[in-house]
Amino acid sequence: MLTYRTGAAGAPSAAAGMADHLLEQTLTPEQAALARYYQQGLEAASPGVTVAEPRRDLDPRLAALLGLDPNRVPTRDEIAHLLNGSRTDGAAIPGKQIQKGTESPADILGLDAARVPSTAQIASILAGKRADGEAL
Repeated sequence: MLTYRTGAAGAPSAAAGMADHLLEQTLTPEQAALARYYQQGLEAASPGVTVAEPRRDLDPRLAALLGLDPNRVPTRDEIAHLLNGSRTDGAAIPGKQIQKGTESPADILGLDAARVPSTAQIASILAGKRADGEAL
C-alpha cells in the first residue's frame, strides 16, 4: 500500500523523485530472487531496481483506464505520471474529479503567518470575524 497523496506533485517532473525512491533496490539480490520465485513476478528492465509490479487481481477496466499493461513492468516515467494523478501516458484520467485547492486558515482569517496574532486579532476571530474585524 502506498501512503501518499496522488496529484500533489503538480507536474510529472516533480513526481519523478518519488518514482526514483519507489524504484530503489530495497532487497538483497538473494531476497529479490526468492520474491520473484514465489510470486512468479515480472522482471525489472534494469538490474538493481525494485519492480513496480501491477497487482495480479487488478480489474482490467481499471488497467485500461490508467493505461497500464498488467503483463509489463511500468517504466519510471509511467510511475511518475501515475503518482501525479494521470494515466501512464501523461494524459488526464477520463472521469477523474479534480479537487479544488484549499486556502490556509491564516489566509481565510486574514492573519500574517509569520507573526503571532495580537490580542485584538484573537478577540476578533473568537467573535466569528476576520483578524481585521471584517465579516468572514
